[in-house]
Amino acid sequence: MCDSKKLLAAPDGPAPDHQLNHPLIRIRDSMLTGAEATIDERLSAMIQRMATLEHKLNSSLAAMDAKVEERLARIEHIFEQRMNMSEANAELRFDRLEAVLRQVVAQTAALPSMYTQIVKEQLKSAVPQPARGRFSTPRF
Repeated sequence: MCDSKKLLAAPDGPAPDHQLNHPLIRIRDSMLTGAEATIDERLSAMIQRMATLEHKLNSSLAAMDAKVEERLARIEHIFEQRMNMSEANAELRFDRLEAVLRQVVAQTAALPSMYTQIVKEQLKSAVPQPARGRFSTPRF
């Protein structure tokens, strides 16, 4: 069938008025071969074509579904790997930080008590004390 001029195609080729730059649409298996077909024959042929089309559609959808499931599984696997790696790196960093803090505590405990008192006084002077005046908030 010539789509642009809405002309039917001849059984053995294009319609006489068809030009080569017009798209052709040919619907295959649209007629039963042989003598004039009855309504029941055409109906059974159409039911068969519908069943074939449904089977093709179902198989295509199943293939697409399998592909999507495979991709989701791959993404989930990659995500789990990255999360495990991130957890391991965080655990390593926390262990190192804990080791550094233990060293600081051990070194601070080894200082003479006089140095400890000096550090405490320095810390108190470094932290700003809240102002106590008319507008300061009362303490309970």
